Amino acid sequence: MTSYTNNGPKLDNANYEGFGEFLIYSFVNSWVVINASRCAIDHVKFWVGNAKQAASYYCTRLGFKHVGYQGLENGSREVVSHAVRQGDITFVFQSPLNPNNKVMGYQLNLHGDGVRDVAFTVDDVRSLYKNIIARGGKSIREPWEEKDENGVVIMATIGTYGDTVHTLVERSHYRGEFLPNFKP
Repeated sequence: MTSYTNNGPKLDNANYEGFGEFLIYSFVNSWVVINASRCAIDHVKFWVGNAKQAASYYCTRLGFKHVGYQGLENGSREVVSHAVRQGDITFVFQSPLNPNNKVMGYQLNLHGDGVRDVAFTVDDVRSLYKNIIARGGKSIREPWEEKDENGVVIMATIGTYGDTVHTLVERSHYRGEFLPNFKP
């Protein structure tokens, strides 16, 4: 039976009611509170055994629309990705193309299909990333840029508990449907 009576220690001296705060559960099991002018879920990335089948299921059975693909045809040699969307919800399903892909293979063998990344849209990736790391966050990947004909997206990835990560996404200079190098 699940009990909701003990939700852990209360956070003191903080107001968490507005959209102006950004909360991250760091790898040391303490809350990191960062002020951000805009923060929303950008997308959720699933690592699955068959990305095409998973995306197809969400489109045919749950009303999502296919918004992008990244794979061998457009330069991704290790991972195939299918992005689907319904309203403001975007899911990305990824599978390894190489059977020897150690990271994805290990994760899929250990956990099966599941969420790998909960990505957040933010205004300034670089300063937010620095603040998170300075307050004890675990760096998975420092800020990097991805570009195509629609502009540039800046991203950085930080660790959380377990095998899940958070990617910070700054897309103020990008006008494409999803992310650079994803093709319809």
